[in-house]
Amino acid sequence: MKSTMTLRLLFVLNAALLVSAAHAQQELKNLLATKDSLLYGAIFTHSNISVVENMLAKDWVFYQDQGYAGPTNSQSRETYIAGIQKMWEQEKQGQGDPMRREVVGGSLDIFPVNSHEAIQIGTQHFYLVKKGQKDQLVEESKFYRVWHEDQGDWKMAREMDYLYNANLNSTVVAPPPVNPPLYNDIAHMDSAIFDAFNTQDMEVIKKTFAKDAEFYQDNDGFKGYDQTMEGFASMFERNKNTGLRRLLVPGSLEVYPIKDYGAIEIGEHQFCHKENGRDDCGTFKFVIIWKKRDSTWQLTRTISYGHTSPISPAEAVELNHSIAGMDSLLSTAMNTQNLETLKKVFSPDVAFYQDNEGVENYQQTIKDFKDMFATYGNSGLTRSLVPGSLQVYPIKGYGAIEIGRHQFCHKENGQDDCGAFNFVHVWQRKDGEWKIARVVSYGH
Repeated sequence: MKSTMTLRLLFVLNAALLVSAAHAQQELKNLLATKDSLLYGAIFTHSNISVVENMLAKDWVFYQDQGYAGPTNSQSRETYIAGIQKMWEQEKQGQGDPMRREVVGGSLDIFPVNSHEAIQIGTQHFYLVKKGQKDQLVEESKFYRVWHEDQGDWKMAREMDYLYNANLNSTVVAPPPVNPPLYNDIAHMDSAIFDAFNTQDMEVIKKTFAKDAEFYQDNDGFKGYDQTMEGFASMFERNKNTGLRRLLVPGSLEVYPIKDYGAIEIGEHQFCHKENGRDDCGTFKFVIIWKKRDSTWQLTRTISYGHTSPISPAEAVELNHSIAGMDSLLSTAMNTQNLETLKKVFSPDVAFYQDNEGVENYQQTIKDFKDMFATYGNSGLTRSLVPGSLQVYPIKGYGAIEIGRHQFCHKENGQDDCGAFNFVHVWQRKDGEWKIARVVSYGH
């Protein structure tokens, strides 16, 4: 009897240790994924040398394999950092286009060696960002990193980039329309509203925006209908003779339905005006929510991001940490079916726009979670952020925009049944607390 009880106790203890180890590995995976995002945000977005220096170990070495026929190059920490600073200087002088780097969704993983060392692997894409054009994919490679823990802080000690391919010569192409007739409708509405913008026709703009329209912009904050109209009028007054115009970046338009409501429009656009006789242009990203009543389309929500950040690089890093932490809290609450935490994470006036479910308010959103837990309660339902997909932008004086991709899994006939979808969260910070005010979920 004692022997049986001892075996059972050992089994329970071993099971607990395995669960604890798996939890610790997932936490480390999330931590190193965040560090990966911060490093390349510092290099390509914020030009923050202190973040780069703090991330790399003193003896860090970078290796790049050029394939069987080419040599494997290596760079010291000093050479690598000098190269980054040279790139920033060239960009300031207008010599060359900026770049961005993206981890291929689902490719990022870690393998702990011991409590102080881990290996991180993944696949990455590098894009050339040209004004008025779709970002051009110029490099693809896999990477293998060694991370070391030193006094509670993880630093990158080695990196090897391999299966390097720079002979791509292609631009990113938008996926085919999910719903061609709807795509054509929204493409027409996009053209109509911005034809009015380019001709400075305030009457058409006033009619196309709904009276309860909301405009969230990273560098300009939150505005309602009246403030948005005032902003357009002021902009047109300042740019009477500058040739102000907006162009949709070719190939960037994506359209998704919102059941019983309207549509989600995703894209990139370029704004230009004349400055000292030359075109001064900027390319930015946007999400627009369109509402259809009878045969009339109106613009109800706009999320615009990718402008010059209104906050310092240090504040941007802190904001990224905060939103990554809130996203992790959201996942933990869902994975542990903690409805009380979910009730606190979502704002009481939340609006949830989803392509396959329509629009829901706070009560409906919480009810959906409750029903989901009842349906999938014993099937291991989990939500996880796709590593490398997180993007965070401030909303001046309001909160933050979170862009990402997440995966939901549950057990079906003993096997994992998973789906990955795109999302946009608008976070509001009020009285020191972060809450999700708006959700756009698409790709189902």
